[in-house]
Amino acid sequence: MSDFDVFDEPFRSSVALNSLSQIRNYKKNDVLIHQDNNDDNVYLILKGEVKVSNYALTGQEVWHTSIKAGHFFGEMAAISGDERSANVTALASTKVAILTKANFLRVLKEDPDISLWVMRELVRRLSDTTTQAYNHVTKTVSERVHLELLGLCSSKPKSNGHYEIRPKPVLAQIARRINTDRETVSREVSKLVQAGIITRHSDHYDVLDRNRLDV
Repeated sequence: MSDFDVFDEPFRSSVALNSLSQIRNYKKNDVLIHQDNNDDNVYLILKGEVKVSNYALTGQEVWHTSIKAGHFFGEMAAISGDERSANVTALASTKVAILTKANFLRVLKEDPDISLWVMRELVRRLSDTTTQAYNHVTKTVSERVHLELLGLCSSKPKSNGHYEIRPKPVLAQIARRINTDRETVSREVSKLVQAGIITRHSDHYDVLDRNRLDV
């Protein structure tokens, strides 16, 4: 079994990616990339999850996104040559394959299928960022909490028709993603429980009525 099996093709079977990258492991809360440093490596997540964030002048952390296994980050500095614009921190034990800028650009030049995959991924991220910005402007905090939970729902219902959110979400992380505080998110989740839309369990949520989360 290859370390790259978590990726879609053509990354999964790329001999170049396997031979040119270095594997590194990080513990939860380890910082992989510091904002404004000169690191221009590209990181492919083989296991785990990271958050991308920076800090406002007030000192408040601004959460941009999270990236899971099967995706990559760090390509902007490698392509543009600019300094890093955000911090990247492990949300769990995380294993990555690291490509130098030179090797990343070499793979892009030599393998058009990988170049196309990278372009599609960047377009998807741009679309997600546009949607996130739109939601921040047009949606209330309550609606943004609904959307976050909806995005965490399992794609298919259980035999009883309920949808799972597993593992149980960390409310502080949701709060940072939608630029509010944990207490506000907790109140909104409690309202959803009282309304019979979700139930809380020790390690997950059950969504009883997925349609009522859709705003």
